[in-house]
Amino acid sequence: MLDHILISGVTGTLLFSGLGMGPVLAPVPPSGGCEDTWAVKINEFLPNPDGSDSTVLEEWVELYNTGARQVQLDGWSLEIGKSSFSGSIDLYGVIPSGGTFVVSEAYATVGGDFVLPKTQKLDLGNASSNADALRLIDCDGLVADTVVYGGENSDGWLDDRGFTVPDNETAPKPGSGESLAREVDGEDSQVASNDFCDDGSPTPSAMNDCDDGSTGGEDTGDSGTENQEFSACDSDLRINEFVPNPEGDDSGAEWLELYNIGSSSVDLDGWTVEWGTKEFSSDELLSGGSVPAGGHFVLGGEFVVDADDRADFSFGNASSSGDGLRLLCPDGSVADTVIYGPDNQDAWIDDSGEEATSWAGKPSSGTCIARIQDGYDTDASGIDFQLLSVEECTLGEENPFTEPMVCSPGAELRINEFLPDPDGTDDQHEWVELVNLESDPLRVDGWSIEIAKSSWGMQFSFPAGSEIDGDGFLLIGGSEVANIDLLAEDLDLGNAGSNGDGIRLVDCEGSVIDTVIYGLNNDDALEDDSGGIAISFSAIPDDDQSAGRFPDGQDSDASGTDFAICFSPTPGEPNGNCAEDGGGGGGGGGFGPGGCRCGDDGPSSEGDPSAEGCSQSGRRDAPIWAFMGLVILLRRRR
Repeated sequence: MLDHILISGVTGTLLFSGLGMGPVLAPVPPSGGCEDTWAVKINEFLPNPDGSDSTVLEEWVELYNTGARQVQLDGWSLEIGKSSFSGSIDLYGVIPSGGTFVVSEAYATVGGDFVLPKTQKLDLGNASSNADALRLIDCDGLVADTVVYGGENSDGWLDDRGFTVPDNETAPKPGSGESLAREVDGEDSQVASNDFCDDGSPTPSAMNDCDDGSTGGEDTGDSGTENQEFSACDSDLRINEFVPNPEGDDSGAEWLELYNIGSSSVDLDGWTVEWGTKEFSSDELLSGGSVPAGGHFVLGGEFVVDADDRADFSFGNASSSGDGLRLLCPDGSVADTVIYGPDNQDAWIDDSGEEATSWAGKPSSGTCIARIQDGYDTDASGIDFQLLSVEECTLGEENPFTEPMVCSPGAELRINEFLPDPDGTDDQHEWVELVNLESDPLRVDGWSIEIAKSSWGMQFSFPAGSEIDGDGFLLIGGSEVANIDLLAEDLDLGNAGSNGDGIRLVDCEGSVIDTVIYGLNNDDALEDDSGGIAISFSAIPDDDQSAGRFPDGQDSDASGTDFAICFSPTPGEPNGNCAEDGGGGGGGGGFGPGGCRCGDDGPSSEGDPSAEGCSQSGRRDAPIWAFMGLVILLRRRR
């Protein structure tokens, strides 16, 4: 049972005992210094009450104490950020072990443990155009907890560790009357998109319940999640190309192109297009027209020139999470589905009837999303679709990819080296290197790279015509990476800050070919190539370090054996001696750091590895890393 604070006084704090005995006077710990700062979390908050926020004083914030003892909050504060942290609420009172502490406005119906005077209001941001933030500051002025929410982080908000929060790791955008609540009270993975849900039934001063089936916001209609009843129809029509985010005003400028892969014409009367941002909540019933065999048909708004028929679309822009688009047969069953955006945190279902693990990219203004070959369909959106610039979009015509698709499944291709944490800004500086273990050139059309921070998701799909030389290397990276073979602007590797992260290579038929897990643990139960939960992990590369195989392509299916830290990365080239003390294999592994990076001749024969650019930190720091791993593990289990 949760204990709840009533109100703080001068000499003590009134508490509920949790046993129906009324308030009791709790002793106040000695002042000075902040103890158990790590234990107090922002647990739930209501930033966008029903009605006008300026006249309805109903905003509130709930804190939760995960620690084993009460925490004195005198001298703590809540800081509110819209474009910067400019609002601050000074706190005082006590939050009990395993208990909540609700900060509320004067007229809030929830009451609260700390009620602001009528002259003061919380004024939390609604994340209407980009992400807003809320953070908790302890009595020493240090950041105890931060929540960034609402999608695009154009203001550069930082998390508790001082890292810029990626757009796809922010908590959801709050709808009117819904709170943002931790999935599990007090649990903090440092990735808000994993930790928080949007809850249409807020629970101030009570246990959070993200699974109660209620969500706020404006979306209504059939669910896009795995709970929906899925029925597929046998159809020759495919969604071939579409524009969800036109330049300028979207209204009247969005369009969708259908393609008929069959040998006979298809009448569109009674077909339906559905779309949504959290679930399929909007639709357009088609009432005429036909798609010829091997032909295209364009549905568009009033400003779309050369559309075959008019349709009032308002597709999602996938600004903070993945959105969905699908085509329904006249009997209501699913003909084709496209999931697109940065992730699938809303658990969209693809044409296999399962939760999608592959999605097309996030569309920026003026881009279209097009199949890599007209009608080519594996039911994996990340494989089938590519983003095109506005100049490359081909309304009503064949998609502009000049190379036909060549699928070469099951080839001997490996993840050979990767750089997840560049010095400075990560965006556009990360890269992954592949190596071809076969002597002949290999086409990798439709292959893909998936990234796991807490779960696997598609981040890059190889376009038609992609090839790697026999015994050669292929470098995939952002726009700031020199000498790349393929541009991957959405590449976003995890830094394995709290949980282990992963990279895996998937062939054009959807089979996992190679996996590397790196970090101090595998609390998310990521699988290795054997199909079992990985128990061997590569070390975590530090700033501007890579992790690489030695020798190139060596693969025992144990990441800790195969990979070691490369202190001088070699993108697109053979790896140097990443073996530890010249031993065979990558070194490192488990909870320990990787081996050292040496010159091609190995460590110095005179016993001074630094003379040859080789660090022995993997061996020297092993006890320290083991201790750190134990501390982190214990803190996560509190």
